[in-house]
Amino acid sequence: MIRIHKLTIIIDVIGVFCVALAIIAFAYPQLLKPSWQSFLQNFSVEMIGTWISVRLIDLFVSEREKANAVRIRVLRSSRFWLNQLAVFNGYVNYQDILRLQREYEYSASVSGLRGKYLNKSEKDLYDIFNTMLASALDHAKDILDQQEAFRTDCDVFRSELSALDDYSSPLHLNNIPKIRRAIDTLEITLCRKIMVADRTSQLNDVVTKLCDLIAQQSAELGDGLDASRIVGNAPHLLNTREAYVRRFDELQNNFRFLEIDIREETPED
Repeated sequence: MIRIHKLTIIIDVIGVFCVALAIIAFAYPQLLKPSWQSFLQNFSVEMIGTWISVRLIDLFVSEREKANAVRIRVLRSSRFWLNQLAVFNGYVNYQDILRLQREYEYSASVSGLRGKYLNKSEKDLYDIFNTMLASALDHAKDILDQQEAFRTDCDVFRSELSALDDYSSPLHLNNIPKIRRAIDTLEITLCRKIMVADRTSQLNDVVTKLCDLIAQQSAELGDGLDASRIVGNAPHLLNTREAYVRRFDELQNNFRFLEIDIREETPED
């Protein structure tokens, strides 16, 4: 890059020199010998034309290289977001989500500048990707909210179970450990990492069976034990996670189309 920059400076110096020479040759021919006038006029014009041509070609090549570099940054930036969302950690704190949202806001602020180097098809796909990305981040935050609420419900329910340990009848002593194990399994299942590569359809049966077990064992215990919040919120949280998986799949498909379009213009990444 330094060598190219020095070469450009040399070409510009020669070009400026030729412009000055042309001014002298055409505006002040009396300063030159008659035998040199025609030669310097023709020579300076030819050199100025060559200089302008070289600079125009250099400008075109530079813009092309800049556009290719922007396309590569668009792909790398999009891959970064896919990697961030592909494995969403249910135990991530809100600071991490806020950090991702701030990074997205910056990315969105420069997307307009990048858009001018993309063709219409690429720009449309990139705009859709950014819109879907913002929605996916909001969805991830919604999952965090629901998971936090679900953990709180589980903790409250465990406290109620602990209160029953001392005065439950011997017939019901086996119910409490079963409910605790079911609650622990349900919490781990719904608040673990969301692996987008995994499909949560198989979890429907697991969550349903766990909820039925909790509801049945709680009803047998009686004593005002209410598992309705856990049993009701668990399927809702699972549906939210499944919706996140579908949203990520749509985002990933959009990226594939964007990558195909950009690679047609920029083969090397």
